[in-house]
Amino acid sequence: MSKWRGKALEVLPELKDRVLAAKDPLSLWREVEREFRAARACGDRDRATDCLRYAVWTLHPTPQAMTMSDVSGPAADLLYRHADELHVWMTRHDFMRAQKGLRFHLGDRKYSEFEACFMEKTAGYPRARRASEGKRENRTIGSARSQSGGGSTAGAREKPARLALPTRLTAPAVLRIPMERLIDDTGDLGADRRRWLSKRALGELLRQSPVEFLLADVGTPLRRVDISKCSEFWEAEAEAHIVNDPDSGFRLEDFPDGYAYVASEWSGGIKTPIVLLEKHH
Repeated sequence: MSKWRGKALEVLPELKDRVLAAKDPLSLWREVEREFRAARACGDRDRATDCLRYAVWTLHPTPQAMTMSDVSGPAADLLYRHADELHVWMTRHDFMRAQKGLRFHLGDRKYSEFEACFMEKTAGYPRARRASEGKRENRTIGSARSQSGGGSTAGAREKPARLALPTRLTAPAVLRIPMERLIDDTGDLGADRRRWLSKRALGELLRQSPVEFLLADVGTPLRRVDISKCSEFWEAEAEAHIVNDPDSGFRLEDFPDGYAYVASEWSGGIKTPIVLLEKHH
């Protein structure tokens, strides 16, 4: 059994039928995210926590955060979108387990703001909470669940000053590829496509200088890879999935995990070279 399916069965036994029916990690993630939204809506803290435990697993550490980037990226976005509420469902221990993957997908600036917000909101949590959270792994389905969260609830009642965070919710989802304009959560980047890049041309470009990768996947916002992570991202994720020659066509079955990136170079009112990777899967 694949690791992603086995882990889901471990932390989300209630979703057994949906876990076994999932055809790939991304389709399973959509079920997990749907379950989280339902749990949040009805105030089921335990169920929401279990969903986020799976999200943390996809982010901690590599290789999941890179080999499952089509899942760990959306998982990072989910945690980030709920930054102001995350302390309700997650401990500091779980947050730090996801640290590397969160920093990889969000970039240093957004991760630092995210971490500061979470640490401030969990500053009053008793240490006993971490131990009580671990005991939940041994519960049986249908058993009575404590609504108090165990131990003192003083930390849960505290409401530290709200830290303003930039949000990804304003970034429009990619509607189609190839893209005509580059728009992320900072607005229109004012760039134009200069040329399509073969795998060889992209390799030559990277040897000249670092670039800023942007990832386009239909249905999700444009995602930025910090320039400081350029080499790491190229070696761990992008290189194996770049289409050799976009003009000659390609087959997804020829690429690991059945997805590929078509690369192009963009220029305009920007200082750092941008390489857009448009995902096909």
